[in-house]
Amino acid sequence: MSRLLFRVSISLVALCFFVAAIPLRAGEAEDEEAIAAREKKARDEREAAKKGKKAPDPADSGKSPFSVDNDPDAAIDLSKLTGKKDTPPSAKPNEAMVPPNAPGKNTGPAKPFGTATKPGEPANASAALCPLCKGATILPLLPYKPYAKYEGQSAPSPDFPAQWKWCDKCQKGANSKAIIEDMKERQARIPDKHKQFEEFAGKPLKQFETPFVSVHSQLTPGVNATVGKALEKCVGILQNNSHSMVLMTIRPDTDDIVMLADPTTYTTYIDKAFARNEASNRELLKKGSGASAIHHDMFKMVANGPPAECCAVFGLGGLIISSATDGKLKPWLNEGFSAYCENATMGTNYIYRFNYELNQVKFGKNWNEDMKKCFKDNKLKPWVEIFQVDMSHMKSFEYLTCYSIVSFLIRNDPVRFDNFVLNVRNGDDTIPAIEKAYGMKIKDLQTGWVQWVQTQK
Repeated sequence: MSRLLFRVSISLVALCFFVAAIPLRAGEAEDEEAIAAREKKARDEREAAKKGKKAPDPADSGKSPFSVDNDPDAAIDLSKLTGKKDTPPSAKPNEAMVPPNAPGKNTGPAKPFGTATKPGEPANASAALCPLCKGATILPLLPYKPYAKYEGQSAPSPDFPAQWKWCDKCQKGANSKAIIEDMKERQARIPDKHKQFEEFAGKPLKQFETPFVSVHSQLTPGVNATVGKALEKCVGILQNNSHSMVLMTIRPDTDDIVMLADPTTYTTYIDKAFARNEASNRELLKKGSGASAIHHDMFKMVANGPPAECCAVFGLGGLIISSATDGKLKPWLNEGFSAYCENATMGTNYIYRFNYELNQVKFGKNWNEDMKKCFKDNKLKPWVEIFQVDMSHMKSFEYLTCYSIVSFLIRNDPVRFDNFVLNVRNGDDTIPAIEKAYGMKIKDLQTGWVQWVQTQK
């Protein structure tokens, strides 16, 4: 079953809206840090006990465990940082939760049009796939041309443009009309789904779609248009990064974003769409500002809150990375990629997710600056610890680190990030998936990341 994650919008002053009336206790942030330090020390002591050694205490040296001994301004040539693969740690998976009662049949992530592998080769192993399209069988048409189709408005011209092309290497000679016909068929399936989303909301919703996602909205036409542009801007950034379609496996007949305008409609929607969940889970959902599942993202607008386009792009990021990894991703990647998409597209970070219990954390206005402060305050955590977070009671600097790691990996080499995603889809755990894709040990990538953190704006 797909997991269900609650999401929160944070205000311009970095408070959770749904708990804004609850005062934060003085010293709460310091308590979080103390807890985190104790947890890390306990883990180090357990590991050291197994090896018969005393665990080192960072406080003894007064330095961060990530302190760089050489010139902090010196650039690192990451291409020369190679080594053997580390053994991946065990990670505690999230407990499965019942997904929303998705309208119609959930057909799962969009399937490639054909196959780029030879008979008998593993379908998702990046090393066995076509070197050009990496198994997607299609390639982006760049520069990307945004497309959004709004219910009740004039259709785009052309109505059904080709938004990608067949791979020039493994699909040479394929019928280009099949791409347009596929787009028509997918759009034809959307109205039936839309009616059931309206039943969940208990009132009419406006529908619009991009080549990748359907949006069902209670918001105004002007806001919907702004959201559509933001969603397509995000897609353009991702495709221009890697010149591939590896990440873009979602489609408008399988993946949906629901945007609600008021608390009453939001409550109605939760009670109907998430009826299979326990009452306690639904009540927790009502305290948040939205929810995310593998093919479904929904949120409500909050007074004085972030714009709808920021919320929608964050949700799109979750849909993209969940589908691209076939749902095999760890929480750090889901959270980090969603936050990366919001930041790369909108220049903001207003939204985060929590799981099972209300999680109230504080952020600054600029997550890159927050990460610099984490470095200066010796709060950076090793990647191996972040890879194991389960989103229950996550600390603010853990959210920040998820975002920062994903940003670093993509900006370091977006093509290798594609390979990493394919490795995860193929079943690799985080560490071997990264090391195989980037050709480096985690500790060496982490060293480069520490210096990179200090330069981001």
